[in-house]
Amino acid sequence: MSWPDVTVVDACVRRDGRGGSPTAVTDDDPAATDADRRAVAAAAGTSHAAFLGPGRTPDGGWPVRFFTATAELSGCGHGTVAAQAVRLTRTALGELNDRQHTGGRTFDTVAIRRPAGIEVWFDQGLVALRHRRRTSAPRSSPRSGSPRTIRIRPTRHGSPRPARHACWYRSTTGRRCSESAHTSAG
Repeated sequence: MSWPDVTVVDACVRRDGRGGSPTAVTDDDPAATDADRRAVAAAAGTSHAAFLGPGRTPDGGWPVRFFTATAELSGCGHGTVAAQAVRLTRTALGELNDRQHTGGRTFDTVAIRRPAGIEVWFDQGLVALRHRRRTSAPRSSPRSGSPRTIRIRPTRHGSPRPARHACWYRSTTGRRCSESAHTSAG
């Protein structure tokens, strides 16, 4: 199967414009098989590909599916940044506030045109850490026993951040993280 119009997005570049995670983005074809979708990432030379669905889900989200060369992913941060950057470039808008449906959940997204690229924000959801079980006798510490969930609370983006940064959030330890996107036709 041939995929027309595959765009490669360098998602999550550093402040100096280097690095990033190349992601292939294309419109999904309802006639395609999952094997066809897995082949797109390999053909584009990227580790994963995002497929933009043709219409909204009942809860108002735009469907987006992610595939590597071997499997479908239930979610993908770099892929979400790339998908929303491409969606924005298909409009004349300076800012696109919308919803994405991926992996059984729908969440808010914001894509903003900046002079140096496109900034994307989204609710990445909760993160669960599972610690490896020890083979020796358990100690009385948080590391032994059942897995724990650390909740990551997105900060409010309030005033605009510098270009090339999005998805700002603080973990419970106060560490600040970001993701950003630059698009290039590929």
